[in-house]
Amino acid sequence: PPRGVHGRTTHGPERSRASVQGLAANHSTGDDTETAEQSPTAELREKWGRSIEFLLSCVALSVGFGNVWRFPYTAMENGGGAFLIPYLIVLFLVGRPIYYLEMVMGQFSSRGCVKVFDLAPLMRGVGIAQTLSLVVILGYYAAILAIAVRYFIASFLDPLPWVRCQPQWDGCVDSDFRGHVVNGSGRPSAEFYFDREIMHSYKTLDEGLGRPDWQLALCLLFCWICIAVVLLKGIRSSGKASYFLAIFPYVILLVLLVRTSTLDGAGTGISKLFTPQWEKLLTVKVWYAAVTQCFFSLTISLGAVIVFSSYNNFNNNIYRDAMIISWLDTFTSILSGIVVFGTVGSIAHVTKTKMEDMKLEGPELTFITYPDAIAKFDAAQNVFAVLFFLMFFLLGLGSNTGIVTTIVTAVRDRFPRIANWKVVIGVSLYGFGCGLLYITPGGLLLLKVVDTYGVTLTTL
Repeated sequence: PPRGVHGRTTHGPERSRASVQGLAANHSTGDDTETAEQSPTAELREKWGRSIEFLLSCVALSVGFGNVWRFPYTAMENGGGAFLIPYLIVLFLVGRPIYYLEMVMGQFSSRGCVKVFDLAPLMRGVGIAQTLSLVVILGYYAAILAIAVRYFIASFLDPLPWVRCQPQWDGCVDSDFRGHVVNGSGRPSAEFYFDREIMHSYKTLDEGLGRPDWQLALCLLFCWICIAVVLLKGIRSSGKASYFLAIFPYVILLVLLVRTSTLDGAGTGISKLFTPQWEKLLTVKVWYAAVTQCFFSLTISLGAVIVFSSYNNFNNNIYRDAMIISWLDTFTSILSGIVVFGTVGSIAHVTKTKMEDMKLEGPELTFITYPDAIAKFDAAQNVFAVLFFLMFFLLGLGSNTGIVTTIVTAVRDRFPRIANWKVVIGVSLYGFGCGLLYITPGGLLLLKVVDTYGVTLTTL
């Protein structure tokens, strides 16, 4: 049997792993005489401080925007309760196995999403494509965080700035109005606040992008400073941050769940989530939506899971972790769906409108519909606004740090002598520059195009 560097005999997993890593190193250089000093794999790889940090970091990575705004909208558009059936089927047959496979690849090889394919050089382009997809996502993810920070700051103002209409907002209805607009032409002040005060939105991309809002630019800078601080010292510092980023949002989510369940009309909205429209099961659109939602929610096929697993100890129980994370992600999606559907049901009850007529897609759900609902609360409007946008910020921050970690690892696996902090700062500056595009008046229109054609389709 081959002997290790200290003369001891290697067996089982250690022997297999050493052999595979040796072959991979030779494949990557085309030279069988590569020395330990020349090989990046010869260097000791940083590890998680504790196995729970890996678990919580994966939770913070997977549980994010896809659970809060994408799942509720996708469920309503595709048959409510009927959507849950194909979603769970896809989760069991496709999502969970791929998630587990990516964990195995990362933990066994101790390499990032690009270097892991040195085992099969023909497939190395897959890892490069995954990294490029994350580079695309990197730009707009933090921009959405910046909008959340702007709303978080505004939530401390009394009254909330989106509750009442401004004189220049024609056709505006106060968001705290509890009646029904007869002619149907009025729009809530929360929508005007988002379009006119926050984004200064254009109607089409034909008008161009425009200039970034300076207040959002400062919020974007703050977001990237937070991300850089978390990652400057490598995986151990981000592991420590995961305790807060993964756990605290659930505390807020449970508080919002209790508050939502007490709203008038919430029961009607929640029933929409679980009432199936069986005819939808026979359409290809529903199954396509289930696959895309599962992949987006679990963050699979993007390389991040491979990277996080590569920092594990070789004997870590990843099967257990994969089961816990996939179930927790699904539970969070359903929990978020209950909160959102209950809130929207309450608005529909108060304003005597149909849920189907409300804006539930993407940023509109987070920055228009939910603030509009908070404006109709009888008490503690500021408290719940602060809690909601704090939760949203923390969820996005956890996912964003995972994205940056994946890109940084891909760079450092290829150029191991570059200091971690240099790569982190470089990626952060790039992310800040790209993020400025999405906080322009045409930014959200650009976001929808990039998300559809640059992320969703490429992931599949």
